[in-house]
Formats: sequence, C-alpha cells, structure tokens
Amino acid sequence: QQVADKQAAVEDFDTAICQRQSGQQETQAETDELNNQLTRTRSELNAIELQKQGNIARLEKLSAEKIQLEEERAKLEVSLGEFEKSVESESIHVETHRGTVEERQARLAELGRQLIVAEDELDELLQRQAEAKSRKDVLQQLIETKEGFSAGAQDVLTEFDSAIGTLSDLIRVPDEYVRAIEAAMGSNLQLVLTEQSQTANEILNHLAQRKQGRAGIVALEMLRERGGEIPPNDLPAKGKPALQVVETDERNQPLLQTLLGRTLIVDTLETATRLWRSNPG
Repeated sequence: QQVADKQAAVEDFDTAICQRQSGQQETQAETDELNNQLTRTRSELNAIELQKQGNIARLEKLSAEKIQLEEERAKLEVSLGEFEKSVESESIHVETHRGTVEERQARLAELGRQLIVAEDELDELLQRQAEAKSRKDVLQQLIETKEGFSAGAQDVLTEFDSAIGTLSDLIRVPDEYVRAIEAAMGSNLQLVLTEQSQTANEILNHLAQRKQGRAGIVALEMLRERGGEIPPNDLPAKGKPALQVVETDERNQPLLQTLLGRTLIVDTLETATRLWRSNPG
C-alpha cells in the first residue's frame, strides 16, 4: 500500500512538474512575444524619430526658400514698378519726339537724293579720269618710242650723247592740260635740246652730211644769254597762262618763255577766237 501511495505521489509530482514546465514554456513564449513587440516598437519609434528629423530639415529648407521667394517677389515688384514708370516715360518721349523722327526721315530722304547726285558726279569724274589716263598713256608711249618724231630727231637722239632730249621729254603737264599744250606747241615738242651752240652746229652738219632728214635744234646757252622772251603783263584776264601749267627744269625756262610766253588756255574755242580778235598779234 505504501508503495502505491508513493507511486501515486510521484505521478502527482511529475504531473505538477509537467504543468509547471508547460506554464513556464507559455510564459517564455509570452516573454519572447513581448520582447519582439518591444523591439518592433523601438524600431517604429526610431523610424518615427528619423522621419521627424527629416521633416524638421525639410521644414527649415522650405522656410528658407519661402524667405528667398519673398525677397525675389519684393525685387520683382520694385522692377515692375520701375518698368511701368519707364514705359510711361518712353511713351511720353515717343509722343514728344514723333515730329523729330519725321524730320530725320525727311533729312535721310534728302541725303539719299544728294548721294545719288554725288554718285553720278563721281561716275562722270571716274570716266573723265579714265579718258585722261588713256590719253596720257598714249602720249607717254609716243614719247618713249619716239613714234611720230622726224627721222632727223630720232637719229640725233641716237647718235649724240650731248643731246639732252626732246622738249616733250623735259616738261611735265597735268592731265587736264595735255591737249591744250600739245595744240599750242605742235611740232616744237620734237625740238632737240643741247647745252652749247657748238654742239648744235655739229648736229646740223651731221644731218646734212648723212642726209638723215631735218631736226629742230636748240642751244640752251644762247637762250640764257638772250634771256628768253619775258611774258607780257597785259595778257587778258580771261584765261590761264600756259606757262603756269608746264613744269620743267630751270635751265629750260627761257625756251618755254619764248614758245608759250603769250599763250593762254581758255575753256572754249569761242572764247579763244574772241580774245584773238581783241588782242591781235
């Protein structure tokens, strides 16, 4: 009987132990669950704290942006006010100066017409310049090649070093007076100049002996001794003395005074005829 009682007591004790172990396991499970809940809660709190800090940072940034936008808005309002004043001022200025603009347009139109006239005059001057240059080039070519010069003059220039040159070689004439001087001097442009009269005699004897033709020879020393012809003081006022447009060395001046001392350059043949009739000789 005692054994049975002890065995029953042991079984009761085992049952109690099992019940306690079962309760302990349930308590442990509850404890683990609570720990898990606590961990999740802490994580959520940390996340909320981080979100709070982020929201605070964004709020501060938005506040700064708001202040900046308000400052820019104030500046824009000031600029807008200045622009409105400027537009109003420009409107008044345009109204005030509308007449001035019309005057300037009229002035521009007048300048345009004057420019057209000036261009036409320039074209005419360029054409005249081209014609004068062409005449000058032809004359220069004739001088260099001695084309049109007598055979005697060409022979003298070739054979005698003492021959200074022809008169056409030794004068300079502006383009606009070339034709007038050519007409006035004619064949005298072919005169061969030398310094001494003895040389002039030698040249003439040479031409006579070789029968090379004729040539006009001028000894400058004879003209200097004679002094050339002094231009008269009573030349008509209507005209330009030919001596004023012909340039040459000082030693050739007596010859030019002899040839052109009483020659005037005028604009028209009618003027020349009238002066010739009123001043015979």
